[in-house]
Amino acid sequence: MDIFLSVLALLLGLLGLIGAIIPILPGPIFSFLSLLSLYFLSTMPFEEKFMGIWLVITVLVTAIDQFIPILGTKKMGGSKYGV
Repeated sequence: MDIFLSVLALLLGLLGLIGAIIPILPGPIFSFLSLLSLYFLSTMPFEEKFMGIWLVITVLVTAIDQFIPILGTKKMGGSKYGV
């Protein structure tokens, strides 16, 4: 099971890196899922507090990533269709 989780973490981590470049993929979410799969390894390299902090950071970054373009478009005079 540890080998499966390690490979899954590697694949999700790569998807997270690709998501940092390609806007259609949610990079922070894939990166957090990679950490989450590493958390369930038998050696359990992370504590609950660490995972909770990264969950909050992931949610904040994803929310900011969605709302900043909307606010910028409104501020610069974009149309409702552009928003």
